[in-house]
Amino acid sequence: MKRALLIAACVATRALADEATWRTWNSECAALQKAGRYSDALEACEHALDLARDSFPADHSYLAIALNNAAEVERALACYVEATALYEEARTILEKAGPSEALARLLGNLGELLRAQERLADAEPYYVRALLLLDELAIHNEGRAIVMVNQGHLHKALGRLEEAESGYRRALDLEVRVLPRGHPSVASTMSYLANLALDRGELDESVSLFSQLLEVQLRAQHGRAHPELGAAYRNLAKAYRARGSIKDAIHYQHHAAAVLEQVFGKEHVRVAGELESLGELYIQAAQYKDAQEVLERALTVFDRDNPRGMNVATTAMRLAEAFFEGNRLKEAELLANRAIGLFARMMPEAWGDAITAKSILATALFSQGRTEESLRITMSIIDELEQKPDVQREVLTTSYDNAAAALAKLGRVEESRAMILRRNRVLGEGFPKS
Repeated sequence: MKRALLIAACVATRALADEATWRTWNSECAALQKAGRYSDALEACEHALDLARDSFPADHSYLAIALNNAAEVERALACYVEATALYEEARTILEKAGPSEALARLLGNLGELLRAQERLADAEPYYVRALLLLDELAIHNEGRAIVMVNQGHLHKALGRLEEAESGYRRALDLEVRVLPRGHPSVASTMSYLANLALDRGELDESVSLFSQLLEVQLRAQHGRAHPELGAAYRNLAKAYRARGSIKDAIHYQHHAAAVLEQVFGKEHVRVAGELESLGELYIQAAQYKDAQEVLERALTVFDRDNPRGMNVATTAMRLAEAFFEGNRLKEAELLANRAIGLFARMMPEAWGDAITAKSILATALFSQGRTEESLRITMSIIDELEQKPDVQREVLTTSYDNAAAALAKLGRVEESRAMILRRNRVLGEGFPKS
């Protein structure tokens, strides 16, 4: 009898130890996944899953949880076949056990797996079923809001913007009720709504929502510098820029750069990215000296990080434009040439940027009196853009006009008039009055 009791006690002790170990691996998997360390997270999930298979019955909820967690990491790693197998095994266990919040969460995750593969029509029923199950269970919590937000993403991808907005708003209403004030999920959902308004051209609504989001972040951070606060300033600047309020856009973009500088230091690439955006706005506002200053700072940082990267190429192009507008023509020429050389290594993705850089170079050369060189580059731009005249219509229009001006300056008047006619034929514009 004593021996039997001793054996039972040992079994119970081992079961408790296995459960504690399983929880530890599970927690480590979640923490590593949250930190974006997916390979390490997968290893931790596999330990939890192996322990669950060895220590618990085949229909135990711990096994289903371990399967779901491992599937989540596989999905994040874009290993969709592996993720599907794990989700389906977990689904079998949970469906056998009956309606539960865990099953609803799993169905939502399956929807996300299919959405990640752009199988949008296949994904939709999983969100619907997950929400119906949560209705049946009368569950109104953060998990439900997550499913509603993800369903909103699906509707947006399908072009059903009114349904997307409705889903986001219902999720936001729920989050405001059930989550602590300043919770990051509230800010995220507000951001989705604001970006949706921007996509729909509802610019005043977008500004209003991004302003509210900024207030949320200011309260959440208690005046401290934080990347999320920087993002809130950046998004509000983006909304004001879309509305054409460049002065306001500059104000908030300047704050975005300042916040990230406090977080990461002056020499960080994320700070350089904010400075590049600020430089673009200064160019729009014709504040060319300010644009030159911030773009030179950004270029120095990007150059140190990756001298052949896209960031260097685009920043050099924008700085060339700022130098040209500020009448620093030789510097504009040098930077435009550098940008063109870098873009040439990134074709075809950088084709549009390369055209813009060539246009800046041609204009800088023309302003220096190097008309033949300018004309040669301008004609190459025209030849490229005439193949797809609606892609960069504004650049093509300017190039026709620049070519006509260059030809006239060289005394080739008939060719200049022919160029205007060519422009009208391609773009369908009426011949300008003389």
